Amino acid sequence: MLTDRLLGKGHYGKVYLGYDVKKTQELHACKVIDRCDKKFNAHAEHLVQNEIENLSLVRSPHIISLKQHYKTKQHYYIFTELCNGGDLGLLKKSRPGGRLSEDECRVVMKKLVSGLRDLCEFDIVHRDLKLANILLHFPLEEGLEGENGSKLETLLAEALVASD
Repeated sequence: MLTDRLLGKGHYGKVYLGYDVKKTQELHACKVIDRCDKKFNAHAEHLVQNEIENLSLVRSPHIISLKQHYKTKQHYYIFTELCNGGDLGLLKKSRPGGRLSEDECRVVMKKLVSGLRDLCEFDIVHRDLKLANILLHFPLEEGLEGENGSKLETLLAEALVASD
């Protein structure tokens, strides 16, 4: 089920908050792609089918998981794991001077490289790697402490890198 809460938008579609009505009521992200849009051509169709196939193949703690997908005459609906922490670009903007600390960079880079390594195991190359496509997920547990007592360090350590 889709809500009207827009989470983001890209070249070919918009991402909305959705949830599983039948099973767990778990929240998901749903990319809605308008197949009737004049920008949507055979190349775009191929890219969407590749995205669905790739997300179906890869099982990794560093790559968002595909929950379900549907194709109608007018739309594609791609339901994925919901990342609750925004993207790396938003995190960067929230920092003084627009820079992450060295410790934050270390954690993010470790997760990013792990995600890219996982993609390579399936012979998948991410061809649109940018800050907006690196999604973060923070566990919703209270009282988390990192190595230096930093909750953010622990939250970043749990970040998921998403493939778009």
